[in-house]
Amino acid sequence: MFAFTACSAPLAVISAGLGTTFRGFGLRELWRNERTLSEYSCGVRLARRTQVIVAVWVVGFAMGTMTHIIDLAADGIGVYAGFPELARVFWISLTVLDPLVLVLLFARLRAAAPLAVLVMVADLAVNWSVFFAVGGLSVFGVFTQSLFGAFAFCTAVHVWRTCRRDPVGRVVSGVCARLALLRKER
Repeated sequence: MFAFTACSAPLAVISAGLGTTFRGFGLRELWRNERTLSEYSCGVRLARRTQVIVAVWVVGFAMGTMTHIIDLAADGIGVYAGFPELARVFWISLTVLDPLVLVLLFARLRAAAPLAVLVMVADLAVNWSVFFAVGGLSVFGVFTQSLFGAFAFCTAVHVWRTCRRDPVGRVVSGVCARLALLRKER
């Protein structure tokens, strides 16, 4: 039976793209496999509570990533004109930081927890400062982002403790983890 984990979604995408090019790397095999990549990135199978937390984090950081990518694609490097220069640079840097959190959520969950908190604290500080000092940001956007930031902050300790056996927190691609799974099955 297949269980959602922090690492299953990107592997499903990779598997769908590669098809059955590699032995045992197809989508069918992924669905049949009871062990998942979270057992290799985190050392333990994720509990339902942690799965829900990670899913919310993935949605939140994916929305942030897409927002900044769409803004950059639409307006180029001159995006966020009319706002302070440091805020503009920070918002553009989120185009890299948000996807980095996503990659870590899928590859090394324990490393994602502190980075997620740092990104959200910095993002909320910048957004609320700009909201009060300059204006131009929507109340809805700042409020919903604050709710997500509070959720990330309140759940980060749980995510950190879930993956105690991952002290290094290095990024390992899904392909390497899958190869480790294949070696272990032999």
